[in-house]
Amino acid sequence: MRKNYTTFEIGRICQVYPTTVINWIKEGKLASFTTPGGHRRVRPEDLADFLRRYNFPMPEELMRNGRPKILIVDDDPEMVRLVSMTLESEARAHGWDVQSVSTGFGAGVKIFEWQPDLILLDFLMPDLDGDEVCRALRENQKSRLTPIIALTCLTSEKDRARIFESGATDYIAKPFERAKLIEKVKKHLTPNRRGLVRESL
Repeated sequence: MRKNYTTFEIGRICQVYPTTVINWIKEGKLASFTTPGGHRRVRPEDLADFLRRYNFPMPEELMRNGRPKILIVDDDPEMVRLVSMTLESEARAHGWDVQSVSTGFGAGVKIFEWQPDLILLDFLMPDLDGDEVCRALRENQKSRLTPIIALTCLTSEKDRARIFESGATDYIAKPFERAKLIEKVKKHLTPNRRGLVRESL
């Protein structure tokens, strides 16, 4: 990662005055720290998170330095292996970081700690189903705009409606076509497509 950002640099990126950036920091919208000399600085990962949450354009320097993170949530080891293999070549080409967890509770912990940019979520898990995971994520400030692709064998119109009502961003049925999964992953990892709705500053 590059050096930490000043309020002047962030103002240039967002096309606002540095005082506006300072106000965002004071209001708790943008995480920062203070140097021993009393200057505000923002870490690249915190700035990237802020830009995604408020739907600002992502500068190339942050896109280059930050590896998009994809989390697979599925209790079936064979399905995790299949999805991982499907994404493997694209992950190498685009610098994606792909990890997986096998339970709904594990997903909650991993998402909180790792803050993925995209979640591929099975909706039928023994401990905590996809509906509950989705609703919990949408209630959390840090994850409520993270794209969630439902990867499931539930295919009826009623099931699909329930999946979207619980907060999923997109849907793909099992068994999936390799090209279709990659297409959807690329779509939702594209800068400025992460947020469902731009928040008001």
